Amino acid sequence: MALTKEDLQAIAVLLQNTTEPLQNAITGMQKDITGMQKDIASMQKDITSMQKDIASMQKDITDVKLHLENITDRNISLLAENHGHLIDRLNQAVKVSDKSCLEEIRVNILTEKVEKLEKEIEELKRKTA
Repeated sequence: MALTKEDLQAIAVLLQNTTEPLQNAITGMQKDITGMQKDIASMQKDITSMQKDIASMQKDITDVKLHLENITDRNISLLAENHGHLIDRLNQAVKVSDKSCLEEIRVNILTEKVEKLEKEIEELKRKTA
């Protein structure tokens, strides 16, 4: 069976009608792919920016760790050591203070006894005189 010119034209019309939706779908997919490529490029820029931020934070963390290790820890050790010396001196001062309190009490007792003895001597002098 031979195809006539009309048959060929009908086939061409059919083909054209079926290829238009395909071309529209392909065009839509191409737009979607272009949009996805733009999104990927934007994400790559964001990732690069985040990597720079992370590197900066790592440097800051390293600086803080070094400061803690080299300066803060050393200063705390010095303070603790000096605090120990101050506690020792305070303990010695308290001992001296305790001793002086005891001596003050003894002096007060002795003063009272001397005054009592003086009164007794006065009374004895009056009785003998």
